[in-house]
Amino acid sequence: MVLVAIRAGRSGTAAMEGVEPGLRSGVQALVFHVLRWLGRAQALRQRLAKRTPPAQADSLLCTALALAWREEGAPYDAFTLVDQAVEAAKRHPDTRQQANFINACL
Repeated sequence: MVLVAIRAGRSGTAAMEGVEPGLRSGVQALVFHVLRWLGRAQALRQRLAKRTPPAQADSLLCTALALAWREEGAPYDAFTLVDQAVEAAKRHPDTRQQANFINACL
């Protein structure tokens, strides 16, 4: 996950290396949007959860919160962001156990 790598100290360019070339521009646009609103997303997550979830789940949750927090500025409808965040959590072994938590927070 790109946000996990960036939070771990990698540059955005280095974090994007694993993204397929055909998806890179779209992923980059979403990452820039998330980074702009990451502080707000982290503050929202702190209000929603008493403890910080594992890094992968936290990054996925904060990504969804950053993309959805302002309905008029969101790149997708809120229900789409929630659905896709939960589906992404279910598909990745590092976040599978956190899928219900992510759904509850969103």
